[in-house]
Amino acid sequence: MGELKAEQTVFLQILLSLSYNSLLLTPCACGIEKRVRKVGCSDCLQAELLCPQCWLNKHRTMPTHWARMWNAKEQFFQKGDFCQVLKNTTIGLGHYGQRCPDADLGHTFTLVESNGIHATAISFCRCQTADGQRGEPEFQQLLRAGIFPGSVKEPKTGYTLGLLEHYRQERNQGKGSAYNFVHVLQ
Repeated sequence: MGELKAEQTVFLQILLSLSYNSLLLTPCACGIEKRVRKVGCSDCLQAELLCPQCWLNKHRTMPTHWARMWNAKEQFFQKGDFCQVLKNTTIGLGHYGQRCPDADLGHTFTLVESNGIHATAISFCRCQTADGQRGEPEFQQLLRAGIFPGSVKEPKTGYTLGLLEHYRQERNQGKGSAYNFVHVLQ
């Protein structure tokens, strides 16, 4: 503890510096004109600041990471969901994170992950299947994406399989209640 106390000032300076990024509003590494760095990630380690489109491209298969979006009016980074980074963005199913070319417009969806509860949007795949159907059932698409659906018919809520495993371990080891587990997520 003495070692930590001796470096207290350094710890505070570095932790406070994480709230600001010197690359803010500079041209994005993608090189596309007028795209500036203004979105970071709260869940990636050593994540660089990116333009919104590059951030989305990087997180297509990690849509439960929280975005740190620059609020120019209030002059601070605010926490946001994947679908808040750019207007009309959805989590695409059936195409490894990419939006299906025949996808619907997207559905409001509550996605629960160990880092919190995401009010997001999902687009289901509507490609024609071998049996002539327009996309496999939604609950099956969710399961294939690693999301346990809250219902079979018209699911509006889902839980990542990682969250369910986390809960199982917590329940077996810690003997905590489901109420306390959900309270921590909020």
